[in-house]
Amino acid sequence: MYADQSAKVKIKKYQELSPDAKANLSFTKIDLSNLLEQIMNEFEPIAQENLLTVRTIRDQTPIYGYIDTEKMVCAIDNLLMNALKFSMKPGEITVRLSAEEQHIYFAVENMGKPISDEQEKLLFERFYKADLSRNEHHGSPGAGMGLSIAKNIVDLHGG
Repeated sequence: MYADQSAKVKIKKYQELSPDAKANLSFTKIDLSNLLEQIMNEFEPIAQENLLTVRTIRDQTPIYGYIDTEKMVCAIDNLLMNALKFSMKPGEITVRLSAEEQHIYFAVENMGKPISDEQEKLLFERFYKADLSRNEHHGSPGAGMGLSIAKNIVDLHGG
């Protein structure tokens, strides 16, 4: 029952953030380094409970950008939870944040079960699951929308 409710919430969120939808973004100037630090302070204990260490690589100086904070936190959360769910355990998740000229780069890296190049190309597609058998080992099967939602949010921010 919970998985069905979670899927419905994700579908609604996807519809709200779809490139076809008129998303109402509220851009404010924010220090992304500070935001990432706050997110990681909440995420690291969860990762540790799952036998994962987290390595954060970022500039020590502020990185300012105009973002919709609520939506960007949602995107980052989706990326982190996907890495948590599909990382080999024990293992490591690496999070990177950097800025170069007018661009801000954010990446989440983890080591999981290998997937093909073709599967990798489809990871950010709505409802796509690279390997259904992966879900047997990770509890909740998910809706296959988290990475798609994250991609849509990034696209709405010009990324």
